[in-house]
Amino acid sequence: MKTVEDILALTNDTFKLPANLQHDQSLREQGLDSLDVIMLLHEIEVNFDVQIPQEQTRQLRSLQDIVNFLNTSVSSDR
Repeated sequence: MKTVEDILALTNDTFKLPANLQHDQSLREQGLDSLDVIMLLHEIEVNFDVQIPQEQTRQLRSLQDIVNFLNTSVSSDR
């Protein structure tokens, strides 16, 4: 099961997220622009070996949304 901390640990090596990022607040409301969000989702796809469908990316607005998607995706792959 993936957690917000897993995402933060993964991305801190290659992608600097704001230190005070709220898990349940929109990433864009917290200062990430659309390119930042795309880069973040790409890092997650590469490092967690998951593919995020294009139509799903619009629904992944917060870190918690991403965690929920990853955990659902991993569960359904089994």
